[in-house]
Amino acid sequence: MKVLLAAHGSRGDVYPVIALAGRFKSEGHEVTMLTQQTFIEALKSHGIN
Repeated sequence: MKVLLAAHGSRGDVYPVIALAGRFKSEGHEVTMLTQQTFIEALKSHGIN
């Protein structure tokens, strides 16, 4: 399944969604996430686009 997640705000708003994205990815889903540029490295470290 293709999953698109979006999160905006501070680390406390975005990091839980990054964790959710990581869970989807670990279950074999294709995940894309929209957020601020600030969190790009965190997304890359979890293998999320």
